[in-house]
Amino acid sequence: MKIDENVLMKSVCLKDMPFIKISGVYRIEINKYFYVGQSTNVFKRIKRHISNCKSGKSNSLMMNEFNKGGELKFYYLEMPSSSDIERVDLESKIIVYYKHLGKSLNKDIGRSPCKETRKLISDNYKGKFVGKCNGNYGNKWTNEQKNAQSLKLKESHKRRCGNLSEKQLLSYSLRKPKINNDKILEIIFRLENEEYIPKETCINLAEEFKTSIATIYRIRRRERPFDKYK
Repeated sequence: MKIDENVLMKSVCLKDMPFIKISGVYRIEINKYFYVGQSTNVFKRIKRHISNCKSGKSNSLMMNEFNKGGELKFYYLEMPSSSDIERVDLESKIIVYYKHLGKSLNKDIGRSPCKETRKLISDNYKGKFVGKCNGNYGNKWTNEQKNAQSLKLKESHKRRCGNLSEKQLLSYSLRKPKINNDKILEIIFRLENEEYIPKETCINLAEEFKTSIATIYRIRRRERPFDKYK
């Protein structure tokens, strides 16, 4: 299938988007750069992209162009009887097309494209980052450079963690494989007669059972996936 910028997509204005559910592939144009996606509710998904851009939650490539201003254009291709695989396959092909032109705002290719599309992606990138085409070709880091990069990454990690609450830090630091049934029953037994559970108790239980404090709260409230223990 030949992919080009006129891939049978209809143009639509943001204010004229109907409140109906349409399945298909869409394209957002910002300053002659393009973001491509697929959804079972195209218009809702496009509006969410714009909302994310305004609130600073979109991907960095899209945010950079959005913050420059300029006209936004929206296009969609309705695929009413399509499967998820068919939409992802077409989405991936269009993304590859724009990446080849250097005009894509997508950071990644679509989810799990078919074998034909994966070959198209492979051919598109083949040889582009090998040998002298690689930006690091011929560069050998000294021990000082390696240590400096390691220190930089550690400082970056500290800055990110510095903005987390005690609850979040414990949740991230104690993430382990799924807690087993015996431990779940033990936690329920300890908490079942308590009307009010202090935060310190949950923290201590999380440390003892090597799990996150969020898991302790979910077990206490019998939230999914622990609702079967009611």
